[in-house]
Amino acid sequence: MHFFQKNEGGIVVFRLLSAPIYAQWEVTPQCNYDCLHCYNHWKEERNEPDEQPNTQLYEKIVSEIITNQLFSITITGGEPLLVTKLILPYLKKLKKSGVRISINSNASLLNKEIIFEFKKIGVDSFLISLPSADAQTNDYITQRKNSLQLTTNGIRLALEYGLNVTVNMVVTTINKHQVIQTAKYVANLGVKNFSATKATVPGNCHDFSEYALSLVDFRQMLSDLVQVKNSLKLNTDSMEFYPTCAFGDQETRELFGIKRSCSAAKTNCTIGFDGQIRPCSHAPQTYGNINDGLQSAWIAMDEWRGDQWIPEECQNCRIKYRCGGGCKIEALQVNKSLTAPDPNCDFSQLPIPPDETKEISDTFSYSHFKFNHLLKIRQEPFGGILYVGPNNWVPADPKLIKFATDSKEVISNVDELAKSMGISSLEAHRLSNYLLSGSIIQEA
Repeated sequence: MHFFQKNEGGIVVFRLLSAPIYAQWEVTPQCNYDCLHCYNHWKEERNEPDEQPNTQLYEKIVSEIITNQLFSITITGGEPLLVTKLILPYLKKLKKSGVRISINSNASLLNKEIIFEFKKIGVDSFLISLPSADAQTNDYITQRKNSLQLTTNGIRLALEYGLNVTVNMVVTTINKHQVIQTAKYVANLGVKNFSATKATVPGNCHDFSEYALSLVDFRQMLSDLVQVKNSLKLNTDSMEFYPTCAFGDQETRELFGIKRSCSAAKTNCTIGFDGQIRPCSHAPQTYGNINDGLQSAWIAMDEWRGDQWIPEECQNCRIKYRCGGGCKIEALQVNKSLTAPDPNCDFSQLPIPPDETKEISDTFSYSHFKFNHLLKIRQEPFGGILYVGPNNWVPADPKLIKFATDSKEVISNVDELAKSMGISSLEAHRLSNYLLSGSIIQEA
């Protein structure tokens, strides 16, 4: 749920949240793989900074995450399992404060001892990177021998012990023909969630043209994902934001992108291994250090929330404020400017904006409902946020926040919501359906 407003100058900006909803925390720059597509901005000439984990910095990062009431954190790197023992106390503290935790890893170092600790803490999900189901290709991309078997062992262990696993395949020209093969491979392992994600042009590579997908390649990757979804019955996704005109046909737009927008500095940010705070993991730009507080860096990212970087070529597009011309880092790396379009923009395929009002029924079908038991509420200057998960949250005005806060276990009918909000019965029915679509409420 992304929401925009105009400021006094008429500029369309993302309404500022008091803090991120979600952040990625790079707990180490070190990795036991050396993937050709690695986006870690600090990697130059395939080298990593020789920095040891700083537990004082860990302490400060965790304190800021809790103080600013972030809902969700992805632990990443480098390879986070290299510092498992060091981060466990901090994961426990985060989980005790109600923060949702995901681990982003190649899983090659996963063992029963680590899984036991993660299960005990209550780690919510595990995102595992697997470039290819072909052993030779996988070794070539990761620059590590036997990498397919190592990651496969990790996937099997994670599934065996009941962790919620998603496998993500970063796609380049090297493995672009292996999306379906890789999906079948992980499905046979028992994986239910599979993503194929176009490699973002990394800032640490002087020339990525050998590996970058063309627009035709990108659309084929999405077509392969649709086939995977239909034939293998996997939950499929692509994990980055792409310009909406790049999708080509309406089916893939609706599945993977027409309602997405870049969330960098709007709902999320990245906290680096050195404490530097960036809009996203792909971005080299820093806006402050965690030692000076997360909120000050968050506010300093304001330029990412305006429309000054929308390319001239996008001005006639009806969803330009949502899309913004695609990924700004791709534009910077390939076209050398934040105001340039994403290299995969296709201006001959301007998308038709979805009529979101038609998707919400005027009739709420449940006589009794309740708020999701996973619901968390964070106060904001405009009201607050109702949060169930990373993809299930809504901004809410003060009346709705109060209704959710004061609500009894079961709400007998929609009229209770209408009365509390001071809205008509029709508006209450539509609002209830909107909340239901985001899993904020459930049938009682």
